[in-house]
Amino acid sequence: MGGTIGTAAGYNVGQLIFSHRTDKGVQAEFFANKEEARSCTWNSLEQSPHKYSRLAELEQHRAGDGAFYFTLVYPNDRTPGKTIFQWKQTSNPVTSKPGSPVVGFVSKNPGQLPVDLFGGLWMGNTHATFLQGDARPGGLWFMAVGEHIPFGVGIAGVPEPAVVVDFVQLFVDPAGDADAL
Repeated sequence: MGGTIGTAAGYNVGQLIFSHRTDKGVQAEFFANKEEARSCTWNSLEQSPHKYSRLAELEQHRAGDGAFYFTLVYPNDRTPGKTIFQWKQTSNPVTSKPGSPVVGFVSKNPGQLPVDLFGGLWMGNTHATFLQGDARPGGLWFMAVGEHIPFGVGIAGVPEPAVVVDFVQLFVDPAGDADAL
């Protein structure tokens, strides 16, 4: 299945399924298109330290209760309370139609972002990213996963205040932590 078991802020966050790092928004460090963001051909982060994706395998990580347990991490961001997001959702953002609503969203940290700003990951309906988390109709591609057009000089992070980041990781925990959500 690929990926590594990760920790964020001392918590086990599951299997690394996506990682994207950029330096100063250099276009070559972004995904070429949505298909590359869905499934990079790289086998490890050592082969491509900037782009790693096993999102095509996401369905294999669905927990026994039918949900996906996600952790989205911005390792280099220092915005208080906005570096780690944990939630579950039952819809698979990789196989959903662009713009389809997220189903079964439950945040581990309610109030971290208003639900009208973030309500899980969904197939982006913009030309700029594969998946996005900005829940506003017509919103930009904040909480981007698989960005192929730079947002300023980096990756679109949290929406308010608008944060541009240089590193994003997505973990999925097939064991699920139902008690925590």
